Amino acid sequence: MFPKWASNRIQIVNLRRQKSDCLMFREYFKRDRFIFGVMITLAVLLYGNTIPNGYSLDDTYVAQNNPKVMKGLAGIPEIFTSRYVNEEGNSFGYRPIAVATFAIEHELWGQNPHMGHLINTLLYALTALLLFTALRKVFRNSGWLFPLVIILFFLAHPIHTEAVTSLKNRETLLSFLFGLVALHCFLKWMESKRVSLILAGTFCFIIAFLSKQDVITFAAIIPLALFYRSSEPIRLKWTGSRLFFVLKSPTIFLSLALLSFLVFYFATRRLGAIPTAILYFSTLVFLILYYRKLKKSKEMVPRKKFSWLFLSLGILFFLAAIFFFKARFALLSLITFAVFFTRLPENVKIRKISMPGIWLTLMISLLILSVAGILFYRLPNLYLPAEDKVVYNFENPQFAGDPSYPTLPLAFYTLWFYLTKLLWPHPLGFYYGYKMIPEVSWTTPEVIFSILFHLGILLFALWKLPRKHILSFAILYYLATISIFSNIVIKIPGIVGERLAFFPSLGFSIALAWGIFKLMGISPEAERIPRNKAVGLSFALLLVLIPYSAKTFTRNRDWKDYLTLFSHDIGYLANSAKANNTYANQLMKEAFNNDVKNPEPAVQKKYLDLAVKHLKRTVEIDSTYKFAWNNLGYITYRYLDSREEGIRYMEKAVQIDSNYELAHFNLGNVYKKQKDFKKSINHFREAQRINPGKMLYFAEEADAWFLSGNRENALTIFEKASEIDLSDDLPLINIGNIYWMSGDTLSAVESWVKAFERNPANLNVCNNLLGYFTRKGDEAKAEYYRSRSKVLELQSPNR
Repeated sequence: MFPKWASNRIQIVNLRRQKSDCLMFREYFKRDRFIFGVMITLAVLLYGNTIPNGYSLDDTYVAQNNPKVMKGLAGIPEIFTSRYVNEEGNSFGYRPIAVATFAIEHELWGQNPHMGHLINTLLYALTALLLFTALRKVFRNSGWLFPLVIILFFLAHPIHTEAVTSLKNRETLLSFLFGLVALHCFLKWMESKRVSLILAGTFCFIIAFLSKQDVITFAAIIPLALFYRSSEPIRLKWTGSRLFFVLKSPTIFLSLALLSFLVFYFATRRLGAIPTAILYFSTLVFLILYYRKLKKSKEMVPRKKFSWLFLSLGILFFLAAIFFFKARFALLSLITFAVFFTRLPENVKIRKISMPGIWLTLMISLLILSVAGILFYRLPNLYLPAEDKVVYNFENPQFAGDPSYPTLPLAFYTLWFYLTKLLWPHPLGFYYGYKMIPEVSWTTPEVIFSILFHLGILLFALWKLPRKHILSFAILYYLATISIFSNIVIKIPGIVGERLAFFPSLGFSIALAWGIFKLMGISPEAERIPRNKAVGLSFALLLVLIPYSAKTFTRNRDWKDYLTLFSHDIGYLANSAKANNTYANQLMKEAFNNDVKNPEPAVQKKYLDLAVKHLKRTVEIDSTYKFAWNNLGYITYRYLDSREEGIRYMEKAVQIDSNYELAHFNLGNVYKKQKDFKKSINHFREAQRINPGKMLYFAEEADAWFLSGNRENALTIFEKASEIDLSDDLPLINIGNIYWMSGDTLSAVESWVKAFERNPANLNVCNNLLGYFTRKGDEAKAEYYRSRSKVLELQSPNR
């Protein structure tokens, strides 16, 4: 027992400590509140000028006139049970979370792009707050200043303008945001081991994945962050003999061979949902049997006798599966999971050079996140319609299917492109694709430099990884997140895109901050720095932040609307086939603006002349661009009064693709005006062959027969059309019109009556029948159609 005076002394000391801790907490609270305020202010200052912007590139996918979104809250069930894009001949993806947020917006504020831009700005600010707290936890020994500098670089970087300014790219913001929340949950789980945090983290990861699948790389990033967060000492020294010893372990390559063989076997037969389930189940059974075997035997297989056999089998099937299995990330996650789990209890020697505790934590997180990502990648395909999306050469030449195409050189050029845009983000473009990204080979200087640079930083990162070097984390994070956009794992439409650099830019920001701290002689762990170094650091920060912020601020204005964006960027994107075609299409829309009933001829001609210029540039870049040929022909024929040239352009479109429906339809109409009815009818029939359910093509063919003087064939076509779709009244109306013009009034009226029975909302047909029966003196029928006409007139939107 302490004497009374000593007990009192201890109480005084404890009170002083509590008071000191309280003051320290208040100091930290004030500082963090100030830091959060700085980040929010910077985000709003940088992107506040986007709020007056309207809709722009690809916003129709998620917000502008989206039928599901315009239903408000009532449209959310349909959003979660349909494809991301669901248009005729263009159906793909599953990203319901971001689209659902726009449905909620529409319920609250209607179709209002300004609220959308405000919400994007606030989401970006919230992302900065979460990222700051995450970096403080991951870099456990760093002070508050180093993460703050990272966030400032991240916030100001102009390469984010597409992701923040474009409403469509809210999906990227949400995916990154929920990925960070998942990271927070797993970081807390590592400290507390509460299962609820694993469940919460997995749920947030799934939400992030359903926002956009870019977050799949967080299945590897989160374990990497847990590794950096851990305080467990590292005893791993990768000497050549130890590495060779681990690789020779037969049970590792036995599991590798079995798993790779299963994946290869099923993948060559188009791996589906059931084989996938079998694969995971087989993996689980294998591990259970393996661990049971370990209790009875020191090793499953004698080392000397079979080690090289298993090593060879493992490498053979692993490589086979890598090259033939499309969803390679699924294979890699499975193999990683199996290898590390079978490695942990291997034998005493391997245990001594590894870290069982932290590896178990990392593998559990890797397994959970990988399986969650893979399942939610495949599950929507079980109940959603099959994807129907054609990707063309002008988007990415790899889609042409040429086996001789230099895929790997293109991948390294892609990495070079992103690196240069991160270092010098000017100029920026709304779309790249072919030929903005040139054809490359192994001898292209950029490809050679990219190979040397990226392999070099990878080796450096692996060398420094056991020491938990900050630059190692930045490099591995960057390479992991950029890998899925390198055109190796998946082929990217457009080849590159600034929005795709949003995730990887964090790795660049970390490396940039580390480099400046190193240059200034400041430790990332520093809480306070001397005045002279603070001045130098401030100057370095301003040197980066001022041009970055200025570029971001001005770039936001370019995204004001479609025409502003396209007209600004096209000078830089002169070699991009799709960029030129996209700009031309927008010019055509402006020329035929539905909001202007009588556009000025001079203004219309200006737009159309410019559209023709860029359409010609499009086909000059890519002569297989059928859409550009068709539009060029349409404008040239109809508005520039050059008929032969217009026909030649449209014929070029159907030569490129004989199944090009719209070009056949346009040619049918053109030849009909030229009174070349034989060619007109042939093209309308081609359009019917491609899309037999579209009544317009039957109507146009029948009209061509009628104009050619063959009314019998016209009637036959309309009768055929009326039998195809029993709900469509147009064929019956046209049959009645033909009978009327032929003088067969009774047959005409009979057809119109049938048409009105199919569609009782057709006011014109109703009035025609009213006039006929009134003239005939049939008061009963006239009164019926008169009453129907009054009801329809009251319901008419033009009333």
